[in-house]
Amino acid sequence: MEFFRFTRGERLASLALLLLTAVVLMVAHRQRQVVPVPPEEARRFDSLVRLLEVKKEKTGDTVMPAQKKRVPRHFGKYPVTKRRRTQSLSRPDILPGREDHPSLPEKKRPFLIELNRADTLALDTLPGIPHWMAVRIIRYRDLLGGYVRKEQLLEVYGLDSVCYQTLCKRTCIDTLRIRQIDLNACDLRTLMRHPYLSRRQGEAILFLREHFGRVGSVEELLHQRVLPPESFRRVAPYLTVTKENK
Repeated sequence: MEFFRFTRGERLASLALLLLTAVVLMVAHRQRQVVPVPPEEARRFDSLVRLLEVKKEKTGDTVMPAQKKRVPRHFGKYPVTKRRRTQSLSRPDILPGREDHPSLPEKKRPFLIELNRADTLALDTLPGIPHWMAVRIIRYRDLLGGYVRKEQLLEVYGLDSVCYQTLCKRTCIDTLRIRQIDLNACDLRTLMRHPYLSRRQGEAILFLREHFGRVGSVEELLHQRVLPPESFRRVAPYLTVTKENK
């Protein structure tokens, strides 16, 4: 029972603690009580609420849209000033806002396809060129003996202007790969197979060779009026004359 006995000092300390706890609880309870609002303040608050409701009905939204912040034009972390913009125009190797930027590498040119050596697989890689058009381009090249000018692509049946522009940009021509016809060794069938020569023109060429024994030069076809000037200009790159063996 000695554990439940308190001295006088302990009893006074316990009493003081109880009083202090009661004071704290009373203060907290008083602070929770709502302070009454004066009538004038209540009327002003009600009028403000009604004003906001009317404004909401007119605008449909009570929240004002946030203004967008104006972000200066910049490249990376360097803002573009008038001075830097002028320098970038005068020096194309400097990017806007980056005067210390090294020179940019030149844009790589697309790989060109040589028409007189290409096959259908190479032409299929070009954009806008279908496979059937690639086959026609190769077949017409074989009939000609090779392309001399890119304008000859317009003679391919079915080739439109879009395909022609693509071929002009992505192809090149090596005229050294042209297959030529020897006027002193060819026959009528070989001459007639060429798209620029007719049967009558082939017979005239053979008659000229039989009359003179041989053709001395390709220009004799023009001088002897075997071919008209326009036909001669088109077919001349595909004709040749072998030198006479002495």
